[in-house]
Amino acid sequence: DDSYEELKPIWRQISKTNPEMILMIGDNVYGDKLGLTPTPATPEQLWKRYVETRSALPIFFEQQLIPILAIWDDHD
Repeated sequence: DDSYEELKPIWRQISKTNPEMILMIGDNVYGDKLGLTPTPATPEQLWKRYVETRSALPIFFEQQLIPILAIWDDHD
């Protein structure tokens, strides 16, 4: 969940280990929690959340990009 500012330094630490690949194995974004009550997300809401996450996490702005494979789970 990209909303936790205190966790963002973790991504820089991961990058420093020079991984060959990163696997994101679910709950990568919380598209169903846009309001106070979780509701099924539309494809447009999920797209928006993935774009927001991509724009917020430092791992996506490293000079040497790392391949990232992601699968969907119950929230995304």
